[in-house]
Amino acid sequence: MKTLVIGVVTSILLTGNAFSGTWIVSTKGKADFNNIQGAINAASNGDEVLVMPGYYNEQINFQGKGITILSNNGPQDTVIDGNGAGSVVSFTSGEPAEATLQGFTVTGGTGTWIPNVDGAVDIAGGGILVMNSSATIVDCNIQENSLFSEPNYGVYNNAAGAGVYVENGTLLLDACLINENTATGTHAQSSYTYAFIVGAGVGSLDSTLTMRDCEVTNNTGSTTATNPAWIHSGIYGVGVSVRGGNASIEHCHIGSNHGSVRSLGTVGSGVFLFGVGVASIHEASVTVSNSTIENNTGYIENTQTYYDQHSWSYGTG
Repeated sequence: MKTLVIGVVTSILLTGNAFSGTWIVSTKGKADFNNIQGAINAASNGDEVLVMPGYYNEQINFQGKGITILSNNGPQDTVIDGNGAGSVVSFTSGEPAEATLQGFTVTGGTGTWIPNVDGAVDIAGGGILVMNSSATIVDCNIQENSLFSEPNYGVYNNAAGAGVYVENGTLLLDACLINENTATGTHAQSSYTYAFIVGAGVGSLDSTLTMRDCEVTNNTGSTTATNPAWIHSGIYGVGVSVRGGNASIEHCHIGSNHGSVRSLGTVGSGVFLFGVGVASIHEASVTVSNSTIENNTGYIENTQTYYDQHSWSYGTG
């Protein structure tokens, strides 16, 4: 049943055109749905999905719709847990900028395998994945999501955006906490492999990224090569990584993120650690204003170190 709200629903007054409606989600009954994805499936452009406090064990996909998914009581009481089954929240069907997620904790994500330019695959978007789409994320805690990459022989893999990842899209992060997300790469079995960490907190590729009043803290990126020869392994930005496109970082705090790169191989092993706080590569345009980047740390143990001459960073903080 689609409910057109005229008055107040749990202290929320619906406004908008006469054809917009609100779908109520609650795990305790007396609602249209007991899960968020069910409400998304039923909603139309311009609708609102109002989510009551609770713990929602699911992955959700906006399915190309310009809708708002809003928690009634904020991220402290409303959790979406992906349970290690992939990206928790996905915008991958050409969503407009009106597609909005507001007031949730997003956790338990392990990312989605996506094609990369080298004909292999990357693991990306542990908590939130935006591809060829737009999204607006407001007042969300994106925390304790993880990515893991172990490339096979001759393969180039990235682990990109354990917290949030956007590719060929437009993303606004407003008043969000991106905290304690981890991205890990390992070369324990195969030689001739390439594995890079590209933003344990936030990763952006050929996109327009805007971050306002955000905290990006305590995220960790690590790569380790324990046996093989001829590997390249490294980190481009632990807190925020911007590859191509442009980014604006305003009134943000990026701190206490840590990167670790270890190469214990035998022949031709090359590793690097670049821009632990914020890294900008591939001719990306990044503007940082009224923000603090501090106490980000990095560690390298390796046989050789290579630095990409086309890269630069805002330092470790």
